[in-house]
Amino acid sequence: MLPAVAVAIGPLLGVDRSGTAWLALAVAVAQQVVWATLGAIRAGASRRMAVAEGVVNLLLGLVIVAA
Repeated sequence: MLPAVAVAIGPLLGVDRSGTAWLALAVAVAQQVVWATLGAIRAGASRRMAVAEGVVNLLLGLVIVAA
């Protein structure tokens, strides 16, 4: 839902089509990192493990975007 909102408000912020797509991808990756980190915390992971989960998901998201 949030990447769609980013696409909708991109033109209102003066972002061109290409920039809007990148904005949506950035929002999607950020959302992935947040959900993974919150899931790790909810599962009882230590702070270090929750941060590691976020970093791994950030790298995974960037690999997906690069592909």
